[in-house]
Amino acid sequence: MTDDTPTASPAAALARRPATDMLRRMTRPELSRRIERTEEDLVAITDTVLEIKDTVDRHTDTLADHGRMLADHGRILADHGRMLADHGRILADHGRELLAIRKTQEQQGEMLAEILRRLDAR
Repeated sequence: MTDDTPTASPAAALARRPATDMLRRMTRPELSRRIERTEEDLVAITDTVLEIKDTVDRHTDTLADHGRMLADHGRILADHGRMLADHGRILADHGRELLAIRKTQEQQGEMLAEILRRLDAR
């Protein structure tokens, strides 16, 4: 669609006209320099966009790696939690066994005391 088409809005045509008039007044060397600067700007913008894309891709890969590590650490933590619970049960069992041993020792001590008392009584 060009400025001459009847479907172009008058405001759009007026907005483009000063730039068009300015371009028409430029000499060929000025126009060439302007086009060259524009091309350089486009190349710079393209290079920057590509660098940004590379950075985003690297960050995306790093984020995926961190997600995998986090999942691994979560599994390890769950394993450690299960081991801790197992150790807690074992410790409780040992505590009950120790209490039973102490009761047995107490009973044996009472029996030994009774034996010694009877031997002294003879």
